[in-house]
Amino acid sequence: MKNPIRNFIILCSFLLLSNTLLAQFQIGSSMIQARMSHYQVLLNDGTIWVVGGHGIGFTALNTAELYENGKFTLQNMHYFHDNGALVKMKDGKFLIAGGAEDLGVAPGYNTAEIYDPINKSFTVTGSMNYSRAGCYGTVLKSGKVLIAGSWYDNNSLTYAEIYDPASGTFVSTPALVVPRAYPMVLSTNDGGAVVFGGYEGFSANPYYQSVEYYDADTDSFKILNDKILPNEEGYYIVSGRTINDAFKTSEGKYILGVYRKTDAVKEYVFLSFDPESKIFSSIYRESVPQDNPFYLVGSVLDKVNNIYYSVWKLPTTPIKIGLGHLDLTSNSMTMPEQWFELPENYYPDYSGLSLLNNKTIVMTGGFSSPGYNTNFSPIDSTITIELTTTDVKTDNLVINKFELSQNYPNPFNPTTVISYSIPKSSHVLVKVYDVLGREVETLVSKNQEVGSYKVTFDASSLSSGIYFYKMSAGEYTSIKKMMLIK
Repeated sequence: MKNPIRNFIILCSFLLLSNTLLAQFQIGSSMIQARMSHYQVLLNDGTIWVVGGHGIGFTALNTAELYENGKFTLQNMHYFHDNGALVKMKDGKFLIAGGAEDLGVAPGYNTAEIYDPINKSFTVTGSMNYSRAGCYGTVLKSGKVLIAGSWYDNNSLTYAEIYDPASGTFVSTPALVVPRAYPMVLSTNDGGAVVFGGYEGFSANPYYQSVEYYDADTDSFKILNDKILPNEEGYYIVSGRTINDAFKTSEGKYILGVYRKTDAVKEYVFLSFDPESKIFSSIYRESVPQDNPFYLVGSVLDKVNNIYYSVWKLPTTPIKIGLGHLDLTSNSMTMPEQWFELPENYYPDYSGLSLLNNKTIVMTGGFSSPGYNTNFSPIDSTITIELTTTDVKTDNLVINKFELSQNYPNPFNPTTVISYSIPKSSHVLVKVYDVLGREVETLVSKNQEVGSYKVTFDASSLSSGIYFYKMSAGEYTSIKKMMLIK
């Protein structure tokens, strides 16, 4: 006899997790220029700054745009910056350095300039010692800027350089241990920085797994760790299209959403990096199903509420996108359930993302033709994603929807807490199942009044693995997965 619970759970293991976040997707105002592979930054005054990238015909851009009150204003830069470096310095100004030529020709340009967001002006500064495309940078504790990485050119791949804002000059560093294209560069609290990820200059293979450390006192690089996380391979990490301050939490840790693939696993891993201890940690993992894949487009950090929002896409025709969110307080992830269908020939890859203070995410750019024509077909389109708060907490606790939250902690050993809310008196049933759909334990089976509840699941007698918990209340049903690691 067929087991409907087993079939439903197996199906859920290949689908997205239930989403409790309401988000309204809309087509926004068009940019003045079509662009992709650009940087996007939320400035202190609440405006969004879109910088460089390349436009239609794979032409490098020497323009930026400011987005405010639903409108874009064009700015002219001194130089072309497509896949160069953008770093926010200690005085609040931005260093913009390098970038590819038309058609992505590398190593590109060695030119640099400074942007002052107060008076909205661009000023030429000294040139780098090497032309660079595919580079990334960070501001060090000293106030100087470290820029590393390139593409194709061996010299600019091998050597990093330091920019001194006091003199407006660049000085080359000794060689990196591993020459890298499109690496990540994050500052550490002791005055140095880590350089990791990226790949071999031209072939894009392999993706490097090691982490190296730049010691500012000795002006030297050394391998810090052979791998991002101990005993794990297959990380695909490349530099993003925003400044690293944008994904640094109020507690001072960096948050990264990265892809990992081996013969045995395909998954997105959300990592934190502690600049004090120089240690990477795994916050959450989401397996990518073979038969129903989804892809991470980009992420933005809400520093006030400690939430890391992520935009995902389904490779349907047309493309659909959805919004997930990672609660960094509980390390619990909610994947999208509602999906927004993009217009035909709208691909959101190589776009920019920013979170406005009014809880609206703005996504800019992308392309219209996949395959060989991808880089030749940037678009000027934008998407706005308005976040809606559905639960209002007051002294009387107003709850207006059923909700089953992700267990915490997850993974766990041996106990974890499952939280849920009900907006009306209901008979509540919460059960746990193993991966084969067999019932493991009934945690709740009773009538309950309006409110929020917590129940502890003790898995001391169970073996490590994936389990599912299901909540039923009236017509509401939700299933989530959890992982026991002993």
